[in-house]
Order: sequence, then C-alpha cells, then structure tokens
Amino acid sequence: MEINALELAVLKGFLVFSGLMIGSFLNVLVYRFPIIWRCRKAGQAAPFSLSLPASHCPKCGHSIRVWHNIPVLGWLMLRGKCYDCKAPIHWAYMVNELIAGVASFAMVYNLNNPIISILAAITVWFVMIYVSWINQSVPEFKK
Repeated sequence: MEINALELAVLKGFLVFSGLMIGSFLNVLVYRFPIIWRCRKAGQAAPFSLSLPASHCPKCGHSIRVWHNIPVLGWLMLRGKCYDCKAPIHWAYMVNELIAGVASFAMVYNLNNPIISILAAITVWFVMIYVSWINQSVPEFKK
C-alpha cells in the first residue's frame, strides 16, 4: 500500500498538531502538579487531579470553551485573556505549546537531525524551570 502526497501531508499535519497537544498537556502539568505536590506534602487532599476538572480560568473558575482550548490558536483568539473575566493568561502557556509543536515538526520532517533532541530537552527544561519559578522551590521526591 502506497501513501499519496495528500495522505502524507494530512498525516504530518496530524503529528504536528499532536505535538501541540502534548505541549498543552505539559501546561496542565506545569499548573497542577506543584499544587498537587504541595497538598500531598502537607497531608491534604488536592483540589483537583491531573485530569479533572476540565481546563478553567484560575481567576474566575469558568470552564475553557473547547474552541478556546485549541493549542496556540486558542491563546491567540483570546489575545492572552480569559473570555469571561478578561484576566491575563500568561504567554508561557503558548510558548510551551509552540516548543512542543516545533519539536514535533522537526521530528516529522527530518528524523536524522540532532535539533530534535535539543528541542525535546528544551521542552522538558522549560516545564521544570517554569514549575520551579512558579513555586519558588524544586519538588522533592522521597522514597
């Protein structure tokens, strides 16, 4: 079975969009993981998990509409502000999605390029640095 040019383009587009979605999930980790970690450290129940509730504005609590939750495009459509309360949404969320999307693009279009490893490392480092910066501490993992 042979893949024609259109099918290949659609597949590559899907893979790049998947990279953007991975970046979006990394944003969930950046925001929620430190809060969950602090609650567990204090012996308290966390107010949410990594999967529930759905994405919402941290200021007003309104759920993010599906069409506003599209990686990068949603942030641009909203001009970096909550649709409901107009509170700013930090640009770092979009940057993280873009870094993951660019890494995915590099993987799809050139698998033999060392830049892929560099972009993947930058994505991971960005998440770690951002989590540490938000909390002014580094999570400790004890056995």
